[in-house]
Amino acid sequence: MHRIKQFMVVSLAVVIYLGLAPPMVQGGDYQIGVGDKINISVWGNKDLNSTVIVRHDGKISFPLIGEVVASNLTPLQLREELSRLLSEYVNNPEVTVTIQGTKSFSVYIYGNVPKSGAMNIKGNTNMLQFFSVLGPVPEHIDLKHSFLIRNNKKLDIDFYRLLKEGDLTQNQFLKPDDTIFFKDKPAAPQAVAANPFETKLRVIGEVRNPGGFKFEEGITVLDAILKAGGTTPYSRPSATIVTRRKGNKIEEIRVNLEAIYQGAIDQNIKLEPGDIISVPESLF
Repeated sequence: MHRIKQFMVVSLAVVIYLGLAPPMVQGGDYQIGVGDKINISVWGNKDLNSTVIVRHDGKISFPLIGEVVASNLTPLQLREELSRLLSEYVNNPEVTVTIQGTKSFSVYIYGNVPKSGAMNIKGNTNMLQFFSVLGPVPEHIDLKHSFLIRNNKKLDIDFYRLLKEGDLTQNQFLKPDDTIFFKDKPAAPQAVAANPFETKLRVIGEVRNPGGFKFEEGITVLDAILKAGGTTPYSRPSATIVTRRKGNKIEEIRVNLEAIYQGAIDQNIKLEPGDIISVPESLF
């Protein structure tokens, strides 16, 4: 009977959690953030049931055990921590944690910075506030060529003008699932190739502005696609091809742009002078 009862509690918790998880959460378990409203219940102990708000210090207050860090934990991790702490006062506590409302969301940071990966931030956070949470930007980062992507499109935000020149017209608000790419400053310039073709890149196929572009040290497939205005609605980005000349041989490298948009950094290869990036038409 106890096992049946425990199974019903766990199943109910899973159903409730899946039903109430915020629609903005994509991929992996949602991480609790400042301002989130959380319902906590303990089976058979109604006096312990409560609804709490995550404070600015990332903590919540709960009967018997006092303050508990909740920020950056998933609901499952918080449930396990509460169960552990409550076990000193309640015999085999069965805890349920559900998210009733959120005031935070995730943005994604790529590049050679200390806090790369997913970051939870509260609502109504602008770029300056984001950088204050991120901390000092390393000297090797090229702010002039770093950028923000929203809905697979590069936004016209100049990090250098914002941080170095105080241009508040660049201080836009972040939105859920925004992706910030930090680029390293280019290495020392190499000798210019004799053949003008070898100093350029070409982007062809289903992009908005196909054509030739000047090669820049460190430029990636995604950079080149964005320079060409992004892909068209008729494209098949998962089958993108980079054609590269190696001496007398031609090499074709398959690149999955869709995977890059979803965070697969290993697919976002660096280009070489003379590369041709081809985005094919969708078959359907």
